[in-house]
Amino acid sequence: MFDRKKKEEKKNVSGLLESRSGEENVVPENRRAALAEELAVLRQVDEFASKGVSPPRRKNGLSRACSLPPNARISRISLLENMFSISSNSLLSMTSQLSEAEERERGFANRGRWNHLRSMGDPKNLLQYMFNALSDSRCQSWEKDLEIKEMEEQLKELVGLLREIEFRRKEVEKELT
Repeated sequence: MFDRKKKEEKKNVSGLLESRSGEENVVPENRRAALAEELAVLRQVDEFASKGVSPPRRKNGLSRACSLPPNARISRISLLENMFSISSNSLLSMTSQLSEAEERERGFANRGRWNHLRSMGDPKNLLQYMFNALSDSRCQSWEKDLEIKEMEEQLKELVGLLREIEFRRKEVEKELT
């Protein structure tokens, strides 16, 4: 029973930590592994104590756990189990939040036009089309600018002619009066 629980805990811990690989998980994984090992040692010592058998004194952790009074050992086991429970729940919560965020991100990313592209030829053709459309619009804009400049020059000429005509009209009116 003890070995089965120990294996399940290690499997759950390693499964959760492996689900999100990366360097940020190295420290928590080592810490959780050390706590899992301490919990296993304390349970083993507690099991030996409940049977009335003294545990072998080979390992450092085992001898340290044996030196703890029974109440301290039980409270330490309880504390470690609570820590595992809380950290497992926290990891599960963070994992689900991360998965939800990834789903939302995937949803935003897939709403654009790029999700319809099937090969590299599609983006190439799309970029060529966009380049041609941009070139055409710039040419049209340049032509419009030229037309506007020509019209401004014509307007200046007409304004000049109008002033000249107005000046002549005033001269003719002076001569008549």
